[in-house]
Amino acid sequence: MLPIRRRIILASATALIAFLGPLSFTSSPLVATEFLPAQLSDEAFWNMINEFSEPNGYFRSDNFVSNETTFQYVIKELKTVTPRGVYLGVGPDQNFTYVVAMRPKLAIIFDIRRQNMLQHLMYKALIEMSDDRTDFISRLFSRRRPATLEAKASAAELFLTFENVPKDREFFLENLQAIKKQLQQRHGFKLSAEDEASIEYIFQAFFAGGPDLTYNGVGAGAGFGRGRMPSYAELMQMTDGEGQNRSYLGSEENFKILQDLENKNLIVP
Repeated sequence: MLPIRRRIILASATALIAFLGPLSFTSSPLVATEFLPAQLSDEAFWNMINEFSEPNGYFRSDNFVSNETTFQYVIKELKTVTPRGVYLGVGPDQNFTYVVAMRPKLAIIFDIRRQNMLQHLMYKALIEMSDDRTDFISRLFSRRRPATLEAKASAAELFLTFENVPKDREFFLENLQAIKKQLQQRHGFKLSAEDEASIEYIFQAFFAGGPDLTYNGVGAGAGFGRGRMPSYAELMQMTDGEGQNRSYLGSEENFKILQDLENKNLIVP
């Protein structure tokens, strides 16, 4: 019997072929690219989520952020791949860093938890609404935007500055409502009351934990015998092993690539 994750990927890949049509996947990658969408409508995006998804499954952690500090090490090799196909990933936002590096035509993110899909929808709303990286970080952690940061600031400079900015409960409530409005009114996604509660739970964790939020949640830097877990801020400052930060918050250019894909509904959780 295939492991659950592998069965989900195989089933979703089959559904993707059916959704995009038989001509989408041919022996020639140059031909295949012609049939991948330049963007997805809100209806198509939401239908893919609903049709590809299985019932919510159990996992031992909320997995708010990655627990891996070396996931950028493979990017130099991945960037040798011609950007023409579909990216398949699993888990939270480390996928954004890979997507920015590989620039696929379409990205699909898998996870056993529905909460991961809703976290990606939270990210989608925040990324779409943000003017730049500083605005995104400000909204994600509900800390008012500092006036001193420049567009060319490094990830280290961004997070060092935000360390000194207090979280703001009123700003949190404003951002939470803006997320729901973006998803439900602008996009027309039919979130259930349970989905809304889950998004609030996730967003509350980012508010409470701030940039120090880890894989295990708020104030939980270690777990499962793996020692100390990296924080969101630390992960955004990691490098590819050769000194270059390739994260999606590593530069404005990277963030804009990600934002363009989100605006076109081309990252499907």
